Amino acid sequence: EILRCLVGSEMCIRDRLMNYLDANGGTPDDYRIIVGYGYDEEEGKRLWMQTRAALRAKYPAAQCEVGLLQIGSTIAVHTGPYALGMGIMRRWKKQ
Repeated sequence: EILRCLVGSEMCIRDRLMNYLDANGGTPDDYRIIVGYGYDEEEGKRLWMQTRAALRAKYPAAQCEVGLLQIGSTIAVHTGPYALGMGIMRRWKKQ
């Protein structure tokens, strides 16, 4: 889903992450979580800090590592320069 307005979209992104973790089980340490931003690095840092704080509040025993990266030009061509988002991927565990 694309959110066209920044107001409230940061909260929506965090809520979707929390809902995903609830639905799929585990803790943030079971996943690789990255916040991505387009042109505005400060906006990306703000979402990154808020995401880390929210995860640490909900999962105090977890390390809650969250990365911060600028998105590449291929994605930016399709989203515009002010894109803001999050990626999540389950870490591989040897059985």
